[in-house]
Amino acid sequence: MSKRSSQRGAGSGRVILIVDADPESRRILQDLLTHHGHTTIATASGDEALAVARSIHPALVVTELYVSSKEHACLVHAMRADARLRHVPVVVFTAFAMPVDREWAAAAQVEAYLTKPSAPRSLLLEVERLAHLQPVVRPH
Repeated sequence: MSKRSSQRGAGSGRVILIVDADPESRRILQDLLTHHGHTTIATASGDEALAVARSIHPALVVTELYVSSKEHACLVHAMRADARLRHVPVVVFTAFAMPVDREWAAAAQVEAYLTKPSAPRSLLLEVERLAHLQPVVRPH
């Protein structure tokens, strides 16, 4: 797990959780988001992400699409099944761009779906839009 805070003083004041198995992707996302004033924690696995999310209650999760955990085949499904996390907005930032992947993400109730490569501005706009939202109300 890697935590970074911005020295610029901007951002939401709450933590954005980044989940990606690829260390370079994690580093790039952390660099981008901290440069724009956000505090981030990056994890490599679904299990680690769930543990961190349960302890810090992130403002937002940015994750690769197919991240699994021991609890569920999908991190997002595990979050949606957890009363403490079901309200946390999720941005999927993934290399998977087939229609079936988008359908799968929609069924998991993600708030945004961006494919790699994507302009940094596109990701930043989604992060800014979602990190300041009131908690999302989801049925049990």
